[in-house]
Amino acid sequence: MGAPRQRTNRLFAARLTNARIKEWWKRVRAQHHPPGRRRQRQPEIRPNPRDWTSGHASGDYHLGYLVSVVNMSFSLRPTTLGDATRLAELSGELIEHGLSRRWSARRISDALCDSETAGVVAEDGGAIIGFALMGFDFPQREAHLWLLAVEPTQRFRGLGRALVGWLEKVGRLGGIASFQLEVRADDPGAQAFYQRLGYREVARLSGYYEGKLDALRMLRVPTPLAATPEPPG
Repeated sequence: MGAPRQRTNRLFAARLTNARIKEWWKRVRAQHHPPGRRRQRQPEIRPNPRDWTSGHASGDYHLGYLVSVVNMSFSLRPTTLGDATRLAELSGELIEHGLSRRWSARRISDALCDSETAGVVAEDGGAIIGFALMGFDFPQREAHLWLLAVEPTQRFRGLGRALVGWLEKVGRLGGIASFQLEVRADDPGAQAFYQRLGYREVARLSGYYEGKLDALRMLRVPTPLAATPEPPG
């Protein structure tokens, strides 16, 4: 891939239909990718969990949940360029094992500079213990989960579900209607995990991984979010 674009990652705020969310997302990205200075640590926001599960934008708690999700002993936040090296390590160890390591720190940095890419990390005690990366195709209203990894010692705590749910929520607010991914055919545990999230197998891709391993393509089409009226002029 080419050199990173010299701009902050605006994600897709301009495409969100809700004006309040547009302005909120601009502030979030400015906090995590400030030009020419280090980002100052922001206080964690502890939202009402019902605002996440309801599927409706219901005020500041709902918006805050996308900034920082706190779940007992781990928290979620948007990725920054400074995370790229650690994310590449997790990808190589947990996703690309037995294959060439194609998701280098440089490639991840390039992806994070793309305005149609979103990433989220899970932290515990300041250490990154999991992450997910998703790309969005707005004209087609489709999203693709590129990477999802959780440290083996940190599994069965709900991290994977929270990471995928965070990105899906952001995508759905931007008008995304379907989500797809590829998973190794030799990983029944991962396949079962995605099935629990509502994904179903739609194709088997022979030799998808470097001609060595097959992949299963999985798809999820969630129920559309309820429309949120624009705030009065």
